[in-house]
Amino acid sequence: MRKSIALVGCTAVLFAAVAARSTPVRAATADAKGTLAAIIVTAEKRSESVQTVPIAMTVLPAAELAREGVQNVSDLSSMSSTLEFTSLTANTPGTAAFIRGIGTETVGGSTTTGSVAMVLDGVTLGNTSVADLFDVNHVEILKGPQGTLFGSSVSAGVINVVTNAPDPSAMSSRVRVEYGSGSLGSQYSRTSVHAVTNLPLTAESALRIAVHSDHNNGVFNDVYTGAPSSEPDNGARIRYLIHASDALTVNFTYDYNKSSHDNYPAIVYRYAPTTPPYDSLSNALAQCGVTPGVSNFDYCSQYVESFSQVDRGAALQLDWKIGGNTLTSITADRSRWNGGRSDIQSIPLAITESAFAFGSHCLFFNCVPIYAILPGGTNGLQTQDRHQFSEEIRLASPSSAKLEWLVGLYYAHYKMFDDEPGLLTANFGGGTFTAPTGWWAGVHTDEYAGFGNVTVHLSDASRVIAGARVTHTVVDEARFDPPDTGNQNLYALNTGETKFTWRLGYQHDLNRDTMAYAMVSTGFKAQEIRDALSAGIVAAAAAAGTSPLVEVAPETPINYEIGIKESALDDRLAIDGDVFYEHVHNYQGQTCGANNQGTISCYAANVSHVDSKGVEVDVFGRPLQSMTLNFSGTYDDATYPPGFNGSDGVSLAGYQVEYAAKTKMTLSAEEALPISAEYKLVIGADVTYRSALRLYTQAQPWFQAPAMTLFNARIGIRTSKHWSVYLFGRNLGAKPFPRQIYPTPFQSGAPGQPGGLWSVLDAGSKRLVGLQLQAQF
Repeated sequence: MRKSIALVGCTAVLFAAVAARSTPVRAATADAKGTLAAIIVTAEKRSESVQTVPIAMTVLPAAELAREGVQNVSDLSSMSSTLEFTSLTANTPGTAAFIRGIGTETVGGSTTTGSVAMVLDGVTLGNTSVADLFDVNHVEILKGPQGTLFGSSVSAGVINVVTNAPDPSAMSSRVRVEYGSGSLGSQYSRTSVHAVTNLPLTAESALRIAVHSDHNNGVFNDVYTGAPSSEPDNGARIRYLIHASDALTVNFTYDYNKSSHDNYPAIVYRYAPTTPPYDSLSNALAQCGVTPGVSNFDYCSQYVESFSQVDRGAALQLDWKIGGNTLTSITADRSRWNGGRSDIQSIPLAITESAFAFGSHCLFFNCVPIYAILPGGTNGLQTQDRHQFSEEIRLASPSSAKLEWLVGLYYAHYKMFDDEPGLLTANFGGGTFTAPTGWWAGVHTDEYAGFGNVTVHLSDASRVIAGARVTHTVVDEARFDPPDTGNQNLYALNTGETKFTWRLGYQHDLNRDTMAYAMVSTGFKAQEIRDALSAGIVAAAAAAGTSPLVEVAPETPINYEIGIKESALDDRLAIDGDVFYEHVHNYQGQTCGANNQGTISCYAANVSHVDSKGVEVDVFGRPLQSMTLNFSGTYDDATYPPGFNGSDGVSLAGYQVEYAAKTKMTLSAEEALPISAEYKLVIGADVTYRSALRLYTQAQPWFQAPAMTLFNARIGIRTSKHWSVYLFGRNLGAKPFPRQIYPTPFQSGAPGQPGGLWSVLDAGSKRLVGLQLQAQF
């Protein structure tokens, strides 16, 4: 408690000193004098200046996204001090983001949803979330629970992506090309083309077509076959807009994206003991030519490693002017199919059978030598087929009214079929044999909600904000699980929950340049079903006369926040800050452990509560006429409660929660030096610092990604005739930053040593040096 009081006191002094502001204005542009332009956001489901929005958020504009080569949402973590991501491919879609240390990391839960929702042009995507970002106008990262306006599964925040709308007033085109290769100093090769054209059809209608093609090659290497990894990623979006009348505007959007990860391992070996007699794993990997380590991107598999997905979506938005009010309807239909196969052990059978002969070593769980775990098998894929239909209708008053209000209704239906075939090759003393390890599940969920929000202008300077939402969610799962349960039974569970969420706040304009606010807000993350079955779980449920599928209670946060917003240096600089305290009741965490198949099983589990409290400061602007500066910093004390134990049974009370860096800072600066009337020399650099980050639910230090600093740099020419060319370098220090760390099922026996560690890595952990060309027509 004393720490909390001290934190609040120190932050109050900081605010008084720097007149900080709660919403970073990274999306701002500047005129010839360097004055920041107004920033329009949709965080409260109406277009309004960010200066008036009493929500802590970061806004990332298209120019900055392009400059840092953002390809997918996980790249945003290097631009926001409060945002982190786990692996996009290893988790259920929509569960990968963490804000202020609050998020979801559940591997294998068929009904798992995220604590951070992704919203694309007004459509909440849920578990049909997209990963790729292209032709984006800006991204709004809303911090803290957003349960009033965005519904369930927003208990930690929202990533609100706004794409560029068609413009009937002018024809235009834009292209951006990136090329990186080893000849330039890269550790892998990359080609990227993003192109867009805007086609006016009439004076009141236009069509916008955007396409992208991104390809990373050689991030990983299979030393057994010599094949490098390949990641083709291609997509397109079509938007049509028509002002059908003075009162009616119609927006229609269709998007399609297909991506693949070929010869791309699910995991790589981070550590293997080298001390005899515990060195069988490292010896086996040495026979393959793999040296475990934090910078290891090699693996050794005789089987094809692959993952692919296809995303589709269509949305129709209608906006009617009724008197001075606006009636909005958004109807959306989205789907995602993904399939994959992988060899989790990543050691060829012949080497494994030699290194781990039965009875020679007790290195596997229950002393069983597992020669291969093949999720998806040798001929089949593990597949998930997801589909979501949603409808939102809302009525909003004019923004200029003394009493601003918004009311609405929301419905979403989601279904998913999860088919998980697999094979286990093992030796249990009776010879080598292969057994199936497959299961399937079908999921249906429904969400019904009614919501409202009101802003009362007490005076020209003072406003009171209040909002409420009632949400009813239904989650239904049927699962067939013969390999684990030992029988042919089908298990099912249906659950329903109704929750009331609200927010209440006050904001006041201290002067023309300064606005302060205080806000209390709540959220709701829907219940899920724990579906990790085993013979023991099934037997215990049968004895109790209950279902072995168990409801994991909803996650319900409450957030207290104080912020101040100010423009300084004659509107050339914005200084933003807030202090927050977030209490999350029934936090939906997970526990993991080795299973009798030689792999790791994880399942959802409630933590009684998690507290996250800290300070956020952002600065953006042009302190000098030729310089653009961005700074973002966060101190976040997010800890587990007393009585919470890790997956190894050791207490984690007081430890920082997973994916919560206690300290994180980002700094970006760019200087544009005139060469002539038409040309400018542009020099820029980015620095991101993260303190140590826990990536697994155990206290041992080897499950932490160490503190590290990442550097980017660029130099190029920009012209007044709408083209530019840059030489860029990203992660110049080649710092490997794992998205996940897992223990292998190998038993060490040596004190103070893990039996082995797996890492989940991606292209962001390697150095990329290349050229970027941008042109507008």
